[in-house]
Amino acid sequence: MSQNIVKKQHYVPRSYLRRFSERHDNNIEKPNDKKNKLIVYDKENNIFYYSTVNNSGSVNYFYNIESAPSIEKKQAIETFYLQWSMKHQNLLRNLFHVVV
Repeated sequence: MSQNIVKKQHYVPRSYLRRFSERHDNNIEKPNDKKNKLIVYDKENNIFYYSTVNNSGSVNYFYNIESAPSIEKKQAIETFYLQWSMKHQNLLRNLFHVVV
């Protein structure tokens, strides 16, 4: 397993957020999440603002297990969710097309 540390960990999968974004690219297979915009509501401050898919639904080190002895174990949950979302992104895409 790689020693790469994932800092920005999404609690809402980007593949899901993309379905609600204003697309600023035409590449469906490899979208640019730094350009695709979402309208976000901040309920604490009662305001709406634009954000990108990449910057929405995430917290730095959200899934990290701080007491784990190694990087792999610290990020085991993030690794699991990343693999799960990659495996199921086609299912989500197909469901979206059926509903819409």
